[in-house]
Amino acid sequence: MRLVLWIVIIAAGLFLLDRLLRWMERRGWIYYRIRRGSAGTALGPVMDVFHPTREYTVVEQQRQRVVRAESQNGEDERPGVRETTDVDDDPQLPPAKL
Repeated sequence: MRLVLWIVIIAAGLFLLDRLLRWMERRGWIYYRIRRGSAGTALGPVMDVFHPTREYTVVEQQRQRVVRAESQNGEDERPGVRETTDVDDDPQLPPAKL
């Protein structure tokens, strides 16, 4: 009888713990049953072997995130691209002959 009581208490405790963790997940505090992005993170290197273009896509997405973050900080949106100027003002080009 005592063993059955302990099993019931443990089962009730696990049930309450599960409910608590689900509530915390709904609030966005933890990932409990729904793991967002964990499979992609774990299988990333394996996917790179079979889909090499994925690596270039990931690199480009990271570059765009950096550019977007820098543009929000007030830096140039397109690094390495200078503003268009008049051809006559460019010191590297010879003056235009008319």
